[in-house]
Amino acid sequence: MFGLSQDYIRTQLGIRFRVGIRRSVEELGVVYRPFEETLLDHHRAWREQRRSRARTRAGRLRGWRGP
Repeated sequence: MFGLSQDYIRTQLGIRFRVGIRRSVEELGVVYRPFEETLLDHHRAWREQRRSRARTRAGRLRGWRGP
């Protein structure tokens, strides 16, 4: 899970620790986009994927084989 070993997860699960983005911003110059923009972009991509799958299923029902 996310590059963490099962042993690490087993021993650390439930232990709270604070994390932040301060060092990534200050030391690396990372610029994070706003959460709202990220969420809206994710929803748009999800909606397009659902539409694409629906078209594919509809094509199969009509006997379309595709490229």
